[in-house]
Amino acid sequence: MRISRVAILTLALLVAALSACMPQSERRRANALDYLYPDGKVQTAGAEVKLQLPLRVGIAFAPTSVQQYAAQDEFSEPQQREMLKKVAAAFRGIPDIGLVEILPTHNLVAKGGFENLQQIAGMYGVGVVALISYDQVQFDDQDFSSILYWTIIGAYFVPADRLETRTLLDAAVFDVDSRALLFTGSGSSIVKARTAAVNVSRDMRDGGIAGFDQATDDMIGNLKTTLDVFRENAKKGTVRGLGTPKVQIQQEGSEARAGGSGAGAVGFAELAGVALLALAAALAARARAGRVPVVTAAFVAFALLASFGPESAWLAETLVLDRAAFLGGEVWRAFSGHLVHGWPALAFFDLGAIAILGAWIEQRSRVELAVTIALAALLSSAAVIALRPDLSIYQGSSALASALFVVCAGDLLRTPHARVGVAIARIALVVFVGKLVLESTGLSAGRTFAGIDGVESVALAHATGALAGALVALRTRAPGQSPHAAPASNRRHPRPTNRSENEVPGRVGLLRPIPWTPFVSRNGKGSPAT
Repeated sequence: MRISRVAILTLALLVAALSACMPQSERRRANALDYLYPDGKVQTAGAEVKLQLPLRVGIAFAPTSVQQYAAQDEFSEPQQREMLKKVAAAFRGIPDIGLVEILPTHNLVAKGGFENLQQIAGMYGVGVVALISYDQVQFDDQDFSSILYWTIIGAYFVPADRLETRTLLDAAVFDVDSRALLFTGSGSSIVKARTAAVNVSRDMRDGGIAGFDQATDDMIGNLKTTLDVFRENAKKGTVRGLGTPKVQIQQEGSEARAGGSGAGAVGFAELAGVALLALAAALAARARAGRVPVVTAAFVAFALLASFGPESAWLAETLVLDRAAFLGGEVWRAFSGHLVHGWPALAFFDLGAIAILGAWIEQRSRVELAVTIALAALLSSAAVIALRPDLSIYQGSSALASALFVVCAGDLLRTPHARVGVAIARIALVVFVGKLVLESTGLSAGRTFAGIDGVESVALAHATGALAGALVALRTRAPGQSPHAAPASNRRHPRPTNRSENEVPGRVGLLRPIPWTPFVSRNGKGSPAT
């Protein structure tokens, strides 16, 4: 009888050990095909696809039913939204993509088909939608050392559970109107770990999140590659080669710009005019002592870092003037949005103008430069938010360049004995005003800058930037002008000054009204100005 009891106890321990070694698995999935083609019904895509640049893209995870897995294991919408933000940040600023909108998954009805997709696309104003499918399987396999879990202490300290998470993501990009598949991109990851029994739930959850993160990064790289392939096929007139729908690409017209993105930009002609104006200013003040333009250099360097640096995707997402984020309380975007340049050519022109004009103004006063930039950023951002509700994104620093342009031109107009500089400043201002008029009337709409397609030059931002520059110029003395300088109309009756003969006029101040006195003292002897 004693032997039988021992045998039974041994058999029970063996069964427990073997049951502990049985692998377990969990799975979560959502498939775009199940959503778009319910019950296996395949709908034929249109014979021709018409795309309007820049593309307005919506991204979302395909919906799934809660019956597939337990609620506590669900890949929640907040987690999905964080990953979609990463995808959106990677594609914002790419040429031909003007808007990337995150579509809430709860608006997509399971098995809703293209009819539901068209409703969502129309509500958010997008013409192309990227649906992301996912399939994640997690395995929990225990080795023979898991028998130590029966000691209770072993469940806390013995890493007998071998966890493995396999994740697959696939993004399918559809044209909503024609229901044609444009291109796809997938990403995958495998995450492995060992843990003790009490930590299985926590480590499986962490492994699931890590798996989605790694697969997302892989998918982004593959999507960019397939997007380049799609561009090449589109140049040949088809979506994906022979046998696929024809594609026709059009530049965005003025009636189709609502809800898109705007950017401040200058071109070759404007940059050449800036260089000519700066040259005239330098000739007019060639006797002035040099000063290293550290503020200008710092601004340009940080703008390049935010636009093209190692973490440029994250910085651009954080700094760009996004209407929804600004109205949600992120007010710093009114200033930081002018640092973001999504295209190299846009950065070259905008930052090139700021480098030339900023360096010139900084030779006289760094405070004046800082005030001009801050005021122009504030006024232009406020104008875009208040008066252009159709723009969801704004980037570029041409509003700041416009302000610096006006300040520099105003300095030249008031510089004595600079006839050539005055003439150049007058011509430059006339041309600049004409440019604003053309942009405001829509005569220059659709213009591209150095091959950048679909970049709208926002005349409102340029005009408000110029207004900020005019306000600073009117409250600032011209280079070399004495604090006691008077208008020419009041120079008929010179009066002696109390200045000593060896006294040197002080440095020009900023934002101080010019005293209205009827004399000028340039050499300390009270001689009238000429």
